[in-house]
Amino acid sequence: MVTIKTPTKDLLGILKLVKGAVQGKSAKAIATSCEITVTDGKATFAVPGAIFTLECITQSTCKAVVPFLYFYQVIKDLRIDDVELQINRYDIKIQNLSFNIQTTFFETDRILRTIHLPINYTDRDLLLLTKQGYTDEELIFNKLLIPIERAEENLGINIEKAFKFLKQYRIPFEDLEKLVVKNIYSE
Repeated sequence: MVTIKTPTKDLLGILKLVKGAVQGKSAKAIATSCEITVTDGKATFAVPGAIFTLECITQSTCKAVVPFLYFYQVIKDLRIDDVELQINRYDIKIQNLSFNIQTTFFETDRILRTIHLPINYTDRDLLLLTKQGYTDEELIFNKLLIPIERAEENLGINIEKAFKFLKQYRIPFEDLEKLVVKNIYSE
């Protein structure tokens, strides 16, 4: 079990900053997960486009993923001065409320790294993750493997569409594909 102890207003202040990156009530906003990384004396809260760290009292280390807007609302509704979060393998407990989460306890930092994505990330941003050295474990933990696979499928579909439009100019499919892939990964 991992614990985080902090004044409620401090946690809420950090979550308000994180919320700045999770705008509105769109399907994307509702589906946004918050990655919580707990290390010695601090908890880091990350969503696509925002990462903030809270100095707090912690016991043990872990990485957990919670549905952000739900978690934010729970903390916002607390009427206590100090909050203690207890993170277990499959759930998080706040006061007398507990809900399911995805959690990984770690002894090494193999999945500790936070994946950096812009607020309004695109398929290109997802494709670039495959070249940035993230492990499959990190991508799976952050629920990005399926979106990356979709981005790869979209790329193939879009290259085929472009090829059909440019076919009259006798541009070989392979040349078009090389050009697009080169431009995506040329950083």
